[in-house]
Amino acid sequence: MYNGLQKYIPANSFDYLETLLRREKVSLQIKAPRNSKWGDYRSPYGGTGHRISINSNLNEYAFLITLCHEIAHLLVWNTYRNKVKPHGKEWQLAFQAIMKPLFTNQVFPKELNQQLLQHMKLPKASASADINLLRILKSFDKEKALTLENIPEGERFVLSNGHPFIKGILRRKRYICVSLKNGKNYLIHPLASIQQMS
Repeated sequence: MYNGLQKYIPANSFDYLETLLRREKVSLQIKAPRNSKWGDYRSPYGGTGHRISINSNLNEYAFLITLCHEIAHLLVWNTYRNKVKPHGKEWQLAFQAIMKPLFTNQVFPKELNQQLLQHMKLPKASASADINLLRILKSFDKEKALTLENIPEGERFVLSNGHPFIKGILRRKRYICVSLKNGKNYLIHPLASIQQMS
């Protein structure tokens, strides 16, 4: 049932993840890339069981972390239904518990392992909210994308959705960029994948 999962995650994590998914009778779907999210969890409804979807373009470590993130949502739903916050304390504890065996079995490379251990002390709602973790995760992508932080201020660029901008200054954790379509300012993540305009 989950044999197709093997090509998306590290080999030494498959048995553990398969056991979790089988135990919870999860319907797992590998989806075409979505810009808005890496994965999602849907609770049982109208005769369907637990459903998790993960983007197909994630590298094996990003895929694994995202899958564990979504399984944590499932475990929280089993216990609390919709009575707690989506990424509250209950979810954080469930996510930490699911990830623990992966650290014990040394699934992650050293540099990622260290940053991930730091992240897991107080996990965020998304790996992309932790820029240090996201930067290391992106280093394992097979196709290295140009990111916003790697071009100079004032350069023109296009996001993956085709929207053109001019890069501005960094404000806290995001760059203020001016849209070439409407002249408005937008805050854009430093690690957003871009293409430079000639």
